[in-house]
This record gives sequence, C-alpha cells and structure tokens, in this order.
Amino acid sequence: MRTSKYFLYTLKDKKLNTFSFVNDFMIKSGLIRKLSSGIYSYMPIGLKIINKISKLIREEMKKIYATEILMPILQPINICNISNKFNTYKSELLYCNTIKNNNCYILSPTNEEIITNILKKEIKSEKLLPIILFQIQSKFRNELRPKNGLLRTKEFIMKDAYSFHNSKKSLNETYEKILISYKKIFKKLNLNFFINKANSGIIGDNLSHEFHILSKYGENKIGLCEKSNISGNIDIIKNYIKKKNNYFINIKNKIKLINENKVNKNNLIKVFILYSNKNYISSKFIAVVIKYNHKLSLFKINKLKYIQKPIKFANKDEIYSITKTSIDYVGILNIKIPIIIDYDVSIMNNFITGANIDNKFFYGVNWYRDIKLPIIEDIREITYNDKSLFKINSKIIIKKSIEIAHIFKLYDKYSSLYNFFINNKNILMGCYGIGISRIFFSLVEQNYHNNKILWPSNIEPFEISIISINLNNIKIKKISEKIYNFLLKNNIDVLFNDKNEYLGDILYNMDIIGISKLIIISEKNIDKNIIEYIDKKKKNRILINENDFYNKILFILKN
Repeated sequence: MRTSKYFLYTLKDKKLNTFSFVNDFMIKSGLIRKLSSGIYSYMPIGLKIINKISKLIREEMKKIYATEILMPILQPINICNISNKFNTYKSELLYCNTIKNNNCYILSPTNEEIITNILKKEIKSEKLLPIILFQIQSKFRNELRPKNGLLRTKEFIMKDAYSFHNSKKSLNETYEKILISYKKIFKKLNLNFFINKANSGIIGDNLSHEFHILSKYGENKIGLCEKSNISGNIDIIKNYIKKKNNYFINIKNKIKLINENKVNKNNLIKVFILYSNKNYISSKFIAVVIKYNHKLSLFKINKLKYIQKPIKFANKDEIYSITKTSIDYVGILNIKIPIIIDYDVSIMNNFITGANIDNKFFYGVNWYRDIKLPIIEDIREITYNDKSLFKINSKIIIKKSIEIAHIFKLYDKYSSLYNFFINNKNILMGCYGIGISRIFFSLVEQNYHNNKILWPSNIEPFEISIISINLNNIKIKKISEKIYNFLLKNNIDVLFNDKNEYLGDILYNMDIIGISKLIIISEKNIDKNIIEYIDKKKKNRILINENDFYNKILFILKN
C-alpha cells in the first residue's frame, strides 16, 4: 500500500482530555475517531488491527471445529421476552419500533435466544451433537456512562460462541476445549492475562471463568496472591479465617452514648436488612452483618438459600418498623429477625453495634456472653492484604482489571424455555464470549512505550515499511519502486511512504502506528549500493548489499 493512496492521518502534539492515555494514543495514532459519546469509528489502521485479532480468533475456533455464522443484529422482542431479557437488561437495551407494523425490536446485546431458536428448528437427532457455532459481530448496550474510549461503549465488537450437547460430559469436554483455546488465543496475542472462576451474572446460572487483564482503567477488581500468579474474582474468593478457641474476653458489658465520629471503625459492625426466602426463614426479613470496613458481596449473598431472589433490601420505613430507628443505628442485640454474620464478625471481640435506639450504640459486645452466634457465612468481598487461600503465609492484593472474555455453562437454562429437547431430554448449552474491541484497548495499554507502540508481530498493521529519503532522486525512486513491487509479488504486506514527506514526520507515523520493520533507502547508502534494514523490536540495524537484498529480506521476513 502507498501512503499517497492510503487514508492515514495521525495527530501530532495535540493535547486531548479524555482522561485515558490509551484513548488519547488511539486517537493520535489514527486508530479510532469519536463520533459521539460511546460511539467510535475504526479508521483504516484500527480496522486492520481488529481484523487481525479476529483472524487469529477464527483460526483457533476452527481448530476445535467451531463453525462461523452471522446472526441478525435486530432481535424481535417477542422472541426475547420468553427469556425475560427485556426486564433483565432493563435500561441497557437499545430498541426501536417499526411504524408500519408497530413491531418492537432490540439491538443485540447477546444472542442466546436467537441461536437456540435456530438450532431447535435444525437439530432433530442427538447424532448431530455436539456442535459449536460462533460469530464475530457488533453488540449494543445503552451505556449511560461511556468512558475510556473502547473500554466502555454503546457499540462494541464481540466474538460469541454457543455449544449444544446431549449430556453433561459432552458439555464439560467442549467447555475445557474452549478454555484451552482461549488461553492459546491470548498467548498468541502476547497478552498478560489472568483466569478467574467467576460469577455468571445475568446470562448464566453456574460457576464460570473470566479472563482478565490488569489495567489502571479497569472497572473490575481481582485478587492476586502476593507470592504466586494465582488470581480470583473478588466475588468468589473466600476469606481465610484462622479459627480461635475463644471468641470473647470476659469483661463487663457497658452501655454508653457515643458520637459516631469517635468510633473506631475497626471495631464497628454494619447491618443490612433484606427480604428473606420464606421457604427457609419464617420471618419476612433477615439481618446480614459484616465489619464496617468491609463490603457486602451481592454475589455471595445471592447464593445463600436464606435470601429472597432477586435480592431486595428493606426500605427505610420497613427498617423503622422492625428496629424503631434508622439504618445508621440498627444493631444485632434484641433485634427480632434472624441474623447472618460474616466469618470475620464471628471472631470479633468487644465490638460495637447499633443499639436500635437513635444516636446510641452498644460497645464491648461479645459472642456467647451477650448474644448467641447466629448463622455464619462468607458474605463479604475480599480486601487488600487479606490472607491468601492460594499460598501459605501470603496475602491478597486487589488490582483493577479489564474483563476481556467470559465463558459459561448454561446447561438447560435456554433450551428449557424454548422447548428445545430431543428424545424428551433438554439440550444443554455453553456460551463463550471474547471482547475484541476490549482486547484492542488492552493491546495498546500493554504495548505502549513513550508515545510509540510495538504490536505483537501477528497484529502489526503492516509487515514492513519502505522509507525513501528524497524521492526526487531518480535512483532512489527507481530502487524504492523495485523493492515495493518485489515485496508485493511475494505477498508481503508493505507500506510504501511515497509522499515525499519530511523524514521526522514519516518516522513519527511509523512509531505511532506501530510498524517495527523498516527499509531505509538514502542517497548516502545507495551510492555504496547498500540498503538499510531496521528491526525496532530486536534493536537490529543491518546494512545489506543491494545485490543480496531481495533474497535476504524475504528470508528475514519469513523467519
């Protein structure tokens, strides 16, 4: 490709205020352009990167006999209503009505319903299973807080795959194949990633795996073991508690009015009141208790049989009817509803709790003496410096991350809804997603250095670039054209800088779009029949005789 015929526009020395150096760089290097909040265009270089990521994914999917399809972006609301998608995603959906027939459609956020409908009509025999289908397509969500460029957008590119099975064994085997395939994909992209057992969220019902990349702009959090590379989703990681033989110190209990601002937060507990599951708890409400400096894990709470699904918190009027006070002063002494406490709370001594009286607290409270131990569960999010379950004498470190992929075992969640069964047996499903535009963002963040980028070799937008210094020189122009045509004939994806620009501008563009291999043709070297080759990754500079150049450059590029 000639730069004179190519749409390549970079920005130089322009300050952007996007609060993300990654987004700034992607705009400066001409990878993307912003249309409006959360909506971006992929420019030629950016699209080449996206296509190369997609090509790599396609190759790995085909190795496990996954077949590519393309499903519609528009989804009729009557099909999606069966799975309650409209209520599940609520404000995240983008939808439209047709004036003529008054039909309602949504723009695809996921495709479980569509793929289930397709396979239900096509698969009539178990002999055709298992089967894996995948697509690479745009997805949509009504993102209310778009930020950090491609990291949080209204439209994003995904690879989503779906597998169908007649047994759990078959599903587990395919799940494992895809788990291994994803590892290969991210290793080939030279990404530093972590695999975590995770919450399946609103798509799946069972334990799943997330693939994360550490990022200062990430909105997820993962727990890393201080002394190993093992990681986990902070919703899943259990808190390590060393049990004590004694739970209390035998001192006299006191009641005292204290000012909240003078309370030692390490000794405080925090009480939430939720709706209970009436199948297990006779009371309408149940109290959930954690330490004041901890955060309640809604994922862990949602797994408890005692809690109503979906989770519902008591409002301020309901709290007052139970405790005769506001939530700030709710405590566990003399409260007339069941209580669940976190493991950390169960080993607290002389702690402080609200007195269920306005502006009053009990302090010096101890288990057994003042109150019996209630139900004990792991219900809080892991925090920085918690003891690690992964390695003895190690601590958990919390890091921000980007989720780039997520895989689920859906079992019969969708097949049962859509009556997809063979021989009176529901078909089992798996769901496997990769965020391609998020990978693009992550590749920039991990490979950016001082306003330059060095892509993984299989992702570089061009294999090599020809830089001709002074194309007005007839000899330089002739040799440049000869090398360019030779590389094209040998299927080398080459960028020929033929616009006769300043050398500094050309080198800036090659650095910022990330072409690491350069052929430099200059008057000084041509007079000696020498052509210069530079590999910025290997930090090599080779001077090659013109007569040997063509064979040598092919050898270098092919190896």
